[in-house]
Amino acid sequence: MRQKVSIIIPTYRRPASLARTLCSIASVIVPNNYDIEVLVVDNNSNDDTPSVVSGCAKASPIPIKYLLEKQQGSNHARNRGIKESTGSYIVFTDDDVIVDPLWVSDYMHAFSELTDAACISGRVTPEFLGGRPEWLSDKLLPYYGEQDLGDGNLVMEYPKFPVEMNIAFPRDIIEQLEGFSTLVFRGNTTLMSNDGAIFFERMKRQRMLVYYISGAKIKHLIPEGRTKKEWILRRVYWQAVSDVVVRQIINPGSRFLCVSHALLCCRRLILAYTGGNISPRKAYWNYESITFEQRVDIEYERGIFRGYLCEAFRF
Repeated sequence: MRQKVSIIIPTYRRPASLARTLCSIASVIVPNNYDIEVLVVDNNSNDDTPSVVSGCAKASPIPIKYLLEKQQGSNHARNRGIKESTGSYIVFTDDDVIVDPLWVSDYMHAFSELTDAACISGRVTPEFLGGRPEWLSDKLLPYYGEQDLGDGNLVMEYPKFPVEMNIAFPRDIIEQLEGFSTLVFRGNTTLMSNDGAIFFERMKRQRMLVYYISGAKIKHLIPEGRTKKEWILRRVYWQAVSDVVVRQIINPGSRFLCVSHALLCCRRLILAYTGGNISPRKAYWNYESITFEQRVDIEYERGIFRGYLCEAFRF
């Protein structure tokens, strides 16, 4: 009996990279006894995304369907794709990736082997289109979506959860969990993340198993503009804000607790900037000697501070 795999791609104003993604998906090896459909969910772009999808659909041996979702947020787009899809397995990816030819085959083989899996996620390797800067350490690669937990299969236990650009589910799991939460999303002026954190926390509560496999590989294409120090500092800052927001959604703390966390963050920031020096001159010297790696940690702390301060005044 043949089964169908639905590939869902939320997209927003990235027609060129979307075309590369669709071209790579058109070249995947379709596993025996499976059919594949691709659903591109345009999240209200104001460019030539519809015509790009139309052109790719004409050239692709795999059916490609265009959908428009006007409600902003990638999880709104994912939920729309779920609603319109017909596959017994659902695979999610993004509009700026290149998938391995065995991508779908690896997923289907893994589901046949890991019969207790509620979700499976594969390897993600960043590919820097303008070259990787020398200052960009391995520590920062997860901010570019890197996911490499080694060879073989292993269970990912929350709060560790897979990147949303490379995840697959049996359809009944998605329906049982009623799709993705839309409480957190990335707008036009922020770099909010953790879109899937609430979803995977719900999976943990229901004791559903999430597996990482070394196969089902994709490359995440990183444009040159995202390899500037200013971008990664901004990305780290908003990651911290996102961490606080999701923490508050899952396990809400009181206003007093939020203020307390914010004050502790403020104290740590002052120490980081001044080095604990009372002398203005020595404090300035310390500030001037801060390395980029230290700036990364400071930006994360600043994001935590903002997150808790905003949550305190939200009550």
